[in-house]
Amino acid sequence: MNTRWMIGRFVMGLLSLAVAGGCFSVKTEHEIKPIHITMDINLKVKQDVESYLNDTRERSRARRDKINALVDAGKAQELETGYIELKDTSDADAAKLVSEENEDRKIMYAEIAKKRGKTPEEVGKTAAQMIKIHQNERQKTK
Repeated sequence: MNTRWMIGRFVMGLLSLAVAGGCFSVKTEHEIKPIHITMDINLKVKQDVESYLNDTRERSRARRDKINALVDAGKAQELETGYIELKDTSDADAAKLVSEENEDRKIMYAEIAKKRGKTPEEVGKTAAQMIKIHQNERQKTK
């Protein structure tokens, strides 16, 4: 009898736990935190430079073609700063052309730098890299 009594109490205890366990509820709270994404600012600068070049294509096509001709002939060179250097300054027309191009680039680099929190020098270097790529592509098609 003692064993039956112990088994009965054990079963009753299990039933009590099962019933009591069903009465409990668990509430969880979740905090949604914003996701922070860091983008390479150079990508934005490159996009701005590319946009400027595309937007002004019609206006500056004649000058760019002439600049490309000077660079291809070895009379001028694209610098790592994003500007053009004329090797022979005795040609007044070429000097004026390069000066106008450099002035437009200076204005463009300053505007993009201000917009992106960079310096005009950083923007010029990024532009120079892009110009170099375009030059290499142009050379391949010749």
